[in-house]
Amino acid sequence: MGCRLPKPRGSDEAPGKIYSTLRKAQVETHTGVAYTYHFLDFLLGKEVSSLLCLSSVRELPVQVCELYQQGFILAAVHPFVHSCGPAGANLQRQLHRAVLIRETNRSFLCT
Repeated sequence: MGCRLPKPRGSDEAPGKIYSTLRKAQVETHTGVAYTYHFLDFLLGKEVSSLLCLSSVRELPVQVCELYQQGFILAAVHPFVHSCGPAGANLQRQLHRAVLIRETNRSFLCT
């Protein structure tokens, strides 16, 4: 499909069979990039548990400074989505997660 290699003979005579026209060397992919993830869970508002508590998201860079020095970058900050119920719903609305990533160089072969 789009690779301009000739179809094997007889492929039209046997519909439903999948014929590969690619050689193994054409399928192998070399990649050298992988990512390491670090998740930081925190609450916004009053301190109510042993979890990291911030009064606002503006305090987040101070909390992740050590991770920045290790090469991580902040990729996303998002609230946790939980089913809403009367018990603990207020706490769940305040729970957030910061996702930090760092590029890790790896050379491996995917086949």
